[in-house]
Amino acid sequence: MGQAGALIQTGRLGKIIDSVREGLAYGTVDTPCWEPYYPAMDPISETYRYIVRSAGVRSGNPIVEGTRIAVHDVIGLIQSGETVDTVRANCFPQLTRSQVYECLAYYEDHRGEIDLLVARQMAPASE
Repeated sequence: MGQAGALIQTGRLGKIIDSVREGLAYGTVDTPCWEPYYPAMDPISETYRYIVRSAGVRSGNPIVEGTRIAVHDVIGLIQSGETVDTVRANCFPQLTRSQVYECLAYYEDHRGEIDLLVARQMAPASE
């Protein structure tokens, strides 16, 4: 009989499953599953190293710090087929790879807002 069979026969498997269901790791760690392993860590960070909003710059939309390049400019280019490297080489050579990737991270966290800004930018001008 294998180890799983022995656990079933002795009833220990049920205890292990109940322990896991209660959110406790059986016999090793006494931290419930719903609590973060490192308590000082938040589940989602809402701060960005390179993305800021400045009143009066690009209508207060999120921009790359120290530039007038909006996050939706970078995302619009990527949605149009550019890559991180071609955005840097051909469109915004003043941006670092980290800044472009942070635009992507910001987009993931604020998809609805950025999609709306990209759509407005790509819409034909009304006469």
